[in-house]
Amino acid sequence: MDKKKERITESYVIATGCNNVPITETPCGEEFKDQKIKCYREIVKKEYLDDSKYCRSCGIKLKDGFLCDKCKMDNSKLPSKLLDLCRAVHAEETAILQAAKLGSISLEGAKLYSSTFPCMLCCKAIINAGIRNVVYLESYLMERSLALKMFRKCKVGVTKYEGVTSLAFNRIFKRSS
Repeated sequence: MDKKKERITESYVIATGCNNVPITETPCGEEFKDQKIKCYREIVKKEYLDDSKYCRSCGIKLKDGFLCDKCKMDNSKLPSKLLDLCRAVHAEETAILQAAKLGSISLEGAKLYSSTFPCMLCCKAIINAGIRNVVYLESYLMERSLALKMFRKCKVGVTKYEGVTSLAFNRIFKRSS
């Protein structure tokens, strides 16, 4: 990367993003308010659990509830947060897409700041966009190890911000009611 481009990507905010549904789509809270559901994934999870008849671990038929008689696995606990079924676009994806839509500047060599460690979906988008450094506040334990391995393999630097985080700030300064 030439020096001029390097100075630009180190000095300016190229794009920003927040978690939200795609433009013109109705947010889940409004779309499903009559069902008192805040997130589409709740619908998918309920449908999945209603249809669960076999243990995800050993495969035997479940008799009563979600606890497997053979391996004792609790099948009511899903292995992930079903992020691939989420209707929202994550903040990292939104920032990458905003840069592409606006055509402002390449993200090659850029640094991304995120409130949480990127999930695997965002990890792949970050790598393909050419972003070379990620700074995050809070860990996202669910997929952190897989995404971290991929970042390392693809030579994307990852740094945990070591200042006061939003969760720590709220714990320290939360007002008692």
